[in-house]
Amino acid sequence: MHNDMGKGSDPNAELRQKAESVLRGVSVDVTTLSTKEMQQLMHELQVHQIELEMQNETLRLAQTQLSQSREQYVDLYDSSPVGYLTITKKGLIKQANLTSASVLRVDRTPLLNKPFSRYVTRASQDRYFLHHRQVLKTKSMQTCELKLVTSDGTEFDARLDSIPDEDGHFRTTLHDITEQKQAEKALSASEQKYRHLVEALQEGIWVIDKDARTTFVNQSMADMLGYTIDEMQGRHLFSFMDKKKVAAAQQNLDRRQQGIIEQHDFEFLRKDGSPIFVVLATAPITDENGNFNGAVAGLIDITEQVQSKIALQESHELLENTLAELNSTQAQLVRQERQAAVGQLAAGIAHDFNNIVAGILLHAQLMLTNSDLKPEDRHKIEMIYQQGEQAATLTHQILDFSRKSMMRREYIDLCLFLEDLHRLFIHTLPENILLSMNYHVKTCPVNGDTARLQQAVLNMVINARDAMPDGGKLDIVLEQVVVREDGERPYHRLTPGKWARISVTDNGIGIPEPILDQIFEPFFTTKAPMGSGLGLSQVFGIVRQHEGYADVSTTVGEGSTFFLYLPMLPASQPVLPSQQPDILSLGHEETVLIVEDNKIVRQSLIEAVETLNYRSLGAKNGREALTLCHSPKNNISLVITDLIMPEVGGKELLNILNKTMPDIKVIVITGHPLANRGTDLLSAGADGWLQKPVNLYQLSQEVARVLEMKRP
Repeated sequence: MHNDMGKGSDPNAELRQKAESVLRGVSVDVTTLSTKEMQQLMHELQVHQIELEMQNETLRLAQTQLSQSREQYVDLYDSSPVGYLTITKKGLIKQANLTSASVLRVDRTPLLNKPFSRYVTRASQDRYFLHHRQVLKTKSMQTCELKLVTSDGTEFDARLDSIPDEDGHFRTTLHDITEQKQAEKALSASEQKYRHLVEALQEGIWVIDKDARTTFVNQSMADMLGYTIDEMQGRHLFSFMDKKKVAAAQQNLDRRQQGIIEQHDFEFLRKDGSPIFVVLATAPITDENGNFNGAVAGLIDITEQVQSKIALQESHELLENTLAELNSTQAQLVRQERQAAVGQLAAGIAHDFNNIVAGILLHAQLMLTNSDLKPEDRHKIEMIYQQGEQAATLTHQILDFSRKSMMRREYIDLCLFLEDLHRLFIHTLPENILLSMNYHVKTCPVNGDTARLQQAVLNMVINARDAMPDGGKLDIVLEQVVVREDGERPYHRLTPGKWARISVTDNGIGIPEPILDQIFEPFFTTKAPMGSGLGLSQVFGIVRQHEGYADVSTTVGEGSTFFLYLPMLPASQPVLPSQQPDILSLGHEETVLIVEDNKIVRQSLIEAVETLNYRSLGAKNGREALTLCHSPKNNISLVITDLIMPEVGGKELLNILNKTMPDIKVIVITGHPLANRGTDLLSAGADGWLQKPVNLYQLSQEVARVLEMKRP
C-alpha cells in the first residue's frame, strides 16, 4: 500500500518521501515484536494513514475555496462602481481596480507606479496635496472634492476618500461626482430662480415654523407691514396682530396642523400700529413623514377695499332710518350709491343756493350801509339779511354732514377756545341746567376751523340741553388722550399719538339702544317736528373733516356722554391774529374786474366793490374778462372771478393771467365746495379765495389784503 501511494501522482509524495527518510533514521527492531503487537502496529499505521488522507482532502478543499474567494474578491474589486487605488507616501499609484482605470480612461497597467497628481487639474493641485498631507498627518479618513482630468484631457468632478494602511500607504476610493455637481448646480440655479421670483412678487410671502415663528418673508411682505426683513425674522406670528385677533389666528394654525389648505381674510397691524387687511392663501408644511413643520402663506393687501367698504357701511348707517321703507334689495343699492349721491346733492345745493343767497346778503348789506334809511325800512332789511344768513347756515349744515364744507384751518388752543364759548353756553342753557367746565391740560393745540368746531360743540351742548327738559347737570371736560401702539384705545379707530378729547356729559333721558346707531345720520331726529335731524350729523361731518372721530356712551334714564377726538399738534404754535369781520376796508379807486356768469351775483359784487371805493368792470365769462384785461385803458388791478363758468372758466382764466399778466391779482370766488380747502387754488397762483355767499366785510378785507400783497 505504501508503494502504491508512493508510485501515484499524489501531490503529497514529496512530503511522504521526507517522512520515510526520517523513519529510516530510526532503528526499530520489529523482530522482537509479537504477532499481536505487529498487528496492532499495522492497525495504528493504517488509522494514521487514513487520518492524513482526510486532512489532505480538507486542506485541498480549503485551498480551492480560498482560490475561488480570491477570484470573487478580484472580480468585485475590479467591477466595483467605485474606483479603488492604493497610493504610496510619494503619491505613486501602487494598485488600482478596473473602475479607476475606466474613470481615468487609461489601461490599468500603464496606470501603476505613476503619480496620481498627473490626473489632477492644475487648479486642484494644491487641494490634492493638502489632502495627501492631511491623510499622512491625521492617520484617519479624509475627504476632498477636486477636479480630475482623464488621459484624453476631459475634466470631471471627483471625490477622494482616503485612509492610511499599516504600510504607510493610503487606500483611496475614487467617486465620479460630475452628475451630482451638475444636479447641485441645477438645484442652486432653480432655488435662485424661485427666490428671485418670490422676491419679485408683489404679493407677500410669509413662512413660519411649527412654533409660529417667522422663518422667511419676501420684501413685499416686509413692506406691507412696514418692517425690514431682518426685523420680522424670528418674531412670533401673534406679535403682528391685535390681541383680539390671537384666538382666531390660533384656530387657523390648528387647521394648518390638521393639513387643511384654505383662503381667508385677516387683519394684521403695521409697525406704526395702523391696521392692514389682507386676503391670504395658506397651506401647511410637512416633513417626509407627514409631521407638521410650519405653514406658508401668500398675502394680498386689500386694506383700501376694506376701508372703502367700512366707509360705505358708515354711509349706509347714516341713511338707514331714511331708507327703512325700502326692501333689502333697494336698501343695498341705495347704500352703495349714497356717498356719491350725497356729495353731488350737497355740491349742487351749495352752488345754486349760495348764488341765490349771495345776491340777497350782499344787496341787504349794501342797503344797510345807507345812513338815510328809515328805522322801519332798516328793520325790514335786517330781517331779510337774518333770513339770508339762516339760509347760508342751512347750506353749511348740509355741507358739514357730507364732509364738503369749506374750512379755514388754523392753530387753535382748545382751552382758550372753550373759554370763549363759555359765555355763549350760559346764554344758550336755561337756569335749571348747572354747567361745569373742567380742563385737565394747560394748553391743547389742534389744527382746526374755529367756526366749524364752535358749531360742533354748540350742537352737542344743545343736544344735551334738549335731553334734560326738566333741568339737570351738564359737564364739559377737555383732556389729552395718549394712544400707544400696544395700549388700549378709548375709541377703536384712534391711531397711535396724542388726541384732544372734548366730552359733553348730561344726566338726561339717555338714548335707547335701537336708535343708537342712527343718531349721527342726517335727518334722523327724535324731536320731530321741531328738530331738523342735522345737528349730530353736522357734528360728525365736522369732526371727520378734522381727521377726528365722534363717539357716544349712554344709559337710558341716566344720561349720555358725547366724545369728540381731534388729533393734537406736535407742539404749540403762535396764535394767528383773527380777522375783524365788522370793519370795512375801503379801497383807493383801484379797478376791480368782476367775472361771474350769474347776472344777479355779478351785479351784487359790482355794487359791493363800488361801495368799497373801487372802480368796477363786469364780465360774464373768462373770454370777456381777458378782452377787458388786455385793454390798457382799463388798468385792472384785481380780478374777482367765479370758478365754474361757461366758455373760459375761472381756473383757466387764472392760468392765462398768471402767464401773460402776472401783475394782475386774482381772487377766486365760488359756490362749489373746494377740495383741499382752497389750497389747490393758491398753489395754482390765486392770491386769495372766498366762499359764497360772500359777506361784505369779508369781501372788503380780502380785497384789501390781496391788493396790498407784493408779487414774489
